[in-house]
Amino acid sequence: MLNASSLYAAGSNSFHMLVVRESAGSIKTLARIKRKVRLAAGLDRDNRLSQEAMQRGW
Repeated sequence: MLNASSLYAAGSNSFHMLVVRESAGSIKTLARIKRKVRLAAGLDRDNRLSQEAMQRGW
């Protein structure tokens, strides 16, 4: 069960992250982070990421 001080973070392959707090059945956004890392530019013929692309993501 969630309590009033629960924190959540979600990310996606597009490198957008949203941090929210659930309180009394409502969600409040605490932080929103967006980064362009251009992962697709680092794919080889076998769809593997280059070291440079992985570094941008990390």
